[in-house]
Amino acid sequence: MKFHDGTEFNADIVKWNFDRMRDPELASPRRSEIAPVKDVKVLDPFTVEMTLSSPFAPLLSVLTDRAGMMVSRAAVESTRTISPAIRSARAPSASSSG
Repeated sequence: MKFHDGTEFNADIVKWNFDRMRDPELASPRRSEIAPVKDVKVLDPFTVEMTLSSPFAPLLSVLTDRAGMMVSRAAVESTRTISPAIRSARAPSASSSG
C-alpha cells in the first residue's frame, strides 16, 4: 500500500504518526484523543501493537476519525512550514492574556 506521494504505508509509518501526535512539542489537537495510548510497537511490516495506560472502550471509534488518519512522513518532512491557520490557532488570544 502506498500514499498518494508514492511512499510506502506500513507499520513504521503508523508508529511515526502516533509518536508525532503524542509529541507535546507538536501540540497536536489529536493528542488528547489518543491520550490512553502509552506505546506503539512495530511487530512486523504491517502490524503494530498499542499499549494503553488503561482500558479505553472508544479506541476503535477514535481511530475511525481524525486520529486514525495517517499522513506520509515524506510529505510532512518536505513541507517544514506551518500553515497560517495552524500558526494562528496556536497563538495566544488577546483575551487570554490576563
